[in-house]
Amino acid sequence: DALTSINNLQATPKEEPAPEEPSKPEEPARPEDPSKPEEEVKHSNLPAEGVKELSVTQPSLEVTTEPIAFNTIRRENSLLPKGKEQVVSEGKDGQVTTYVEVDGSDRKVVKVEREEAQDRIVEVGTQEGTAMPTEGVMNLDFNLPNLKVEKEPIAFKTVRRENADLAKGKEQVVSEGKDGQVTTYVEVDGDNRKVLKVEREEAQDRIVEVGTKEESPSTDSTLKVLKDSSTNLKLIAREGDLNGGSVLEVDKVANQVLEGRRFDAYQIQLKNEKGELVQLKGAALVQVAVASDVANVYAMNANQELQEVKFEQKGSALEFVAPHLGVYAVVYKDAAQPSAPANVETPTPQPMGEDKPLAEAKGTVADSTSKQLPATGEEVSSTLLPALTLVSGMMLFFFKKEMKD
Repeated sequence: DALTSINNLQATPKEEPAPEEPSKPEEPARPEDPSKPEEEVKHSNLPAEGVKELSVTQPSLEVTTEPIAFNTIRRENSLLPKGKEQVVSEGKDGQVTTYVEVDGSDRKVVKVEREEAQDRIVEVGTQEGTAMPTEGVMNLDFNLPNLKVEKEPIAFKTVRRENADLAKGKEQVVSEGKDGQVTTYVEVDGDNRKVLKVEREEAQDRIVEVGTKEESPSTDSTLKVLKDSSTNLKLIAREGDLNGGSVLEVDKVANQVLEGRRFDAYQIQLKNEKGELVQLKGAALVQVAVASDVANVYAMNANQELQEVKFEQKGSALEFVAPHLGVYAVVYKDAAQPSAPANVETPTPQPMGEDKPLAEAKGTVADSTSKQLPATGEEVSSTLLPALTLVSGMMLFFFKKEMKD
């Protein structure tokens, strides 16, 4: 309001003083007219007389500060020698600041700011036996306590649990075990020991799963018996080793004599459902009936060489393990009957499968044998001769049978 009045004063032009007129004789006063009401007195910011320029006083701001004294807090410390003190943090006074607007005799609080005091913290030692003397020598030596860390291992355990999806008898480790440990922090002061803290890390168990699933035998491990009806020879092998073979075919040449030894020869073949020849993936057991005691069993390999095969005879039943299928010879112990004259012409043995006229395969058994023996000039051992001649003999007999078929 004061500022508005000042502005109105500045906007009103100042009146020029009028020139003085000559004085006139005073007129007698007229009586007041009672019929006319008195005019309303209008108030104005402008003084009717006197100084026209006014001064306005504005309110002032007064700031007062009042201090807040800090407190001293004393607390015990068991690790500090008794009678000794140490200041942890220094104190700091706070204050209250008040802002007051002063307008003449009027006072109005505008704002109050408060800054809290910070306490002074002092630790007081309570440890017995290390109090500082109040008099006398002040420079004393005292031993501070030591911190000792003790570790004790915790062995892990092995937990075995069943697994129905794992084959019976099998085991598998799910997680490896890990030892834990107990860590103890001990304060040692001479003979005194004080446990300050204990940390425990638990051990992790070793988990092993044990299978309980009952498995049916695999078809590959199932034994299968094949029998040739003409010779009653049986072939026993795992189904997986038969390599898809399902038909057993055996050709037999019986009661043959060569170099005074009597033997039976067998050609064992295995065919699949399509009639194709297949070979074993593994060994097979051969069972066959024999007429008398057996001296040796030989197998002919792919190089047309004889290999002796271990056998077992129980009465008339003979069985041996065949490493492969092919030609086998069963040589008997008893001597052969007198044979025909040596100059009887017999066909010369040829490799099986060659298509040659029978007329070209002429010669004696002795001639065939002599062609296969090395020309060393030395005499062949009598025990080795039958084995060598069996090669020619078996080839000859099966060649004759093949030509006949």
